[in-house]
Amino acid sequence: MPDKLLTRYCFKTGPNAGFGVTAYSIDDAKTLLAQAGCSSDALKETNDVLENVDVSKLDANHILPNIGPSNLRGVWYPCLNLA
Repeated sequence: MPDKLLTRYCFKTGPNAGFGVTAYSIDDAKTLLAQAGCSSDALKETNDVLENVDVSKLDANHILPNIGPSNLRGVWYPCLNLA
């Protein structure tokens, strides 16, 4: 898979709640979330999935101070991709 481009996804699970993931595909993103301990029930309740997210447009008071690098494959919100 390394020859494919990475895409930033934002999984909204409710008002002011969700996950940010950079992955090769939506299925890859879901796999990364599962590996990070996100329950499959939380993903089933996802109201919206945004693709090619511009992180500069995310909430400046809560999300931006709590993200990891969104250019690396992994869960960047909450910051789980620096371990």
